[in-house]
Parts: sequence; structure tokens; C-alpha cells
Amino acid sequence: MNAPTSTAGVEKAAPLAVEQSDTRASPKKGSNLSQASLHVRADADAERMSSMLIRMISNSVGELEGLIAELQEAQAFLKSEGERVQREITNYAQLNQSAMAAIKVIADTVGPWKSAIVEHESQNLAAESVVNGPDVAYRPPS
Repeated sequence: MNAPTSTAGVEKAAPLAVEQSDTRASPKKGSNLSQASLHVRADADAERMSSMLIRMISNSVGELEGLIAELQEAQAFLKSEGERVQREITNYAQLNQSAMAAIKVIADTVGPWKSAIVEHESQNLAAESVVNGPDVAYRPPS
């Protein structure tokens, strides 16, 4: 991410070259040298800024890649949890159907017993009313 750049070499080499040429320059060429010096400095500054931008961008790209990796992990986790919940719901539905079938079997088995008990009680009530008279109140069996 933080790759070494050549700005350090440019910064050291450029002023050195300008200083050597300054000592040998004539007054006419002095203005040309100052322009060359400014040009070298501008190039060095541009190189430093470019290097800094590359480091900032590479850091940002690295952070984004890390976030993408975390989001992919979260997506995989949520997908697996969704599948697990779906399996749980399917198991619950099957268990519910089994329970309903068992209740139906029990109701079908107990139903005739209940109707037999109700018939038996109504016969006993009718018999009691004949024996005791119609004024006796109904008493549930104890």
C-alpha cells in the first residue's frame, strides 16, 4: 500500500544539479537558471503530492476492501441464518401437522366414548325424573 516512491531521489538530485549550474552560470543565464530551478521544484512538489495522493488512495482502497470483506462475511452469515430459520420453520410445520394428526386420532377415539357417556347420562336423567318426579333438578355426575 505504501509503496516507496522516487520523490526522495528527485528532491535531493534536483537542487544539487541546480546549485552546480548556478556557480558556473553567467549573469545572462541566471534568469534561465532560476526558471529551471522553479521548474525542478515544481516537478518535485508535484511528485511529492502525487506520492501523497497515491498513499491516501491506497489507504482508502485498503479500507474499502476491508469493508467489502466484512460485508461479504455478514452476507454469508445472514444467508446461512436465513436457511437455518427456514429449516426450523419447516420442522415446526411438520411437527404441527403431526400434532394435529395425533389430536384427530385421539378425538376420533374418544368421540364415541363421549357420546356413549352423554347417552348414558341422559338415560339416567330420564330414569331419575320418572322415579323422583320432574321437579328434581339435574345434578351432574360426581
